[in-house]
Amino acid sequence: MRDAIAKMYKELRHTAHRLKFRYAQLFVFELSISDWSPRLASKVTVQTRLVATIDDLKPLIAAKGGWPRRFYEERLEKGDLGFIAEVDGKTVSCLWATFNEVYLADVEYNLKLDNQTVALIGAYTLPDYRGQGIYAKVWEACITHFKGSSYSRAYGFIEARNLPSLVAHKKIGLEKVIKVIIMLKFLGLKINIVRDVANC
Repeated sequence: MRDAIAKMYKELRHTAHRLKFRYAQLFVFELSISDWSPRLASKVTVQTRLVATIDDLKPLIAAKGGWPRRFYEERLEKGDLGFIAEVDGKTVSCLWATFNEVYLADVEYNLKLDNQTVALIGAYTLPDYRGQGIYAKVWEACITHFKGSSYSRAYGFIEARNLPSLVAHKKIGLEKVIKVIIMLKFLGLKINIVRDVANC
C-alpha cells in the first residue's frame, strides 16, 4: 500500500507541475475512542498532562520546523485541549483536540464536526525525541481523557504524501480511513472534492 500511494502521489505531482496547478490530498481517519487501547510502550520515562499556559510550550515554539507561537495561542483562545509529553521536565511533544469545526490547511478546507467527534491536530515532537514512543504516550493521554465522555470518536488527518506519518499513526491505531479530501488550485481558483472512502 505504501508503494502504491507513493507512486500515485508522484504521478499526480508530475501532472500538477506540468499543468501549473496545485494538488493536495488528505486522508481523514476515524478512531473509536471506547474501543482504542495502547499499542506502543515508550523507551523513556514520560510524563503527560494538559497544557495550562503558553509557557508550557516554550521548547516547541523555539524549535525550527515546528508550529509558530500564534498557532498555539489560537488553540488556547479557541478552547482546544493541548496534551503534552515531558521528559526530565522539558516539553518535547504535543497534540491538540479541537471541537465543532477544524480548518485543514493542507487542503484549505473547513470540516464540520458533530457533537460526538473530536479532531486531533497540531501534533509535533522535537526531532531529538522522535522514534522513542513519546508521541504514542501523548496520543494515549489524549484518547484516555475522552474515554467515558460524550465524545465517541476521534478524527486524525494525514496528508497523502506524508508516508512516515501514515506508518507511525498506523502503529498507534489510526487505520480506518473514512474520507479523502482533495484540493485542486489553478489560476487562483480552488476546488475541494470530499469523498467517502466507499465511493473512492
